[in-house]
Amino acid sequence: MVDPEAMDRLNRTLPGLGVTLTLTIRLHENGAMSVEGPTGDPAFCKRLLEEAWQAIQRQPRFTKEIVIPERDLDSRVKKEYVSA
Repeated sequence: MVDPEAMDRLNRTLPGLGVTLTLTIRLHENGAMSVEGPTGDPAFCKRLLEEAWQAIQRQPRFTKEIVIPERDLDSRVKKEYVSA
């Protein structure tokens, strides 16, 4: 039996969160780097990297737990599994 709430979460789309561009940076085992994306526009790439760096700095520090938003889960926690 399919959980209707799980199906609703799978079918939900958030407005404005579609991926329109990807800038990929890879560090290879020999120390070389490769960049894939709109490299023909260096100023745009630099701005993307600056925005990414700001997003990284806004992340909570010193957390040892992985936090997954409830909207990204396909199931709910059963009360008997939660310790008080």
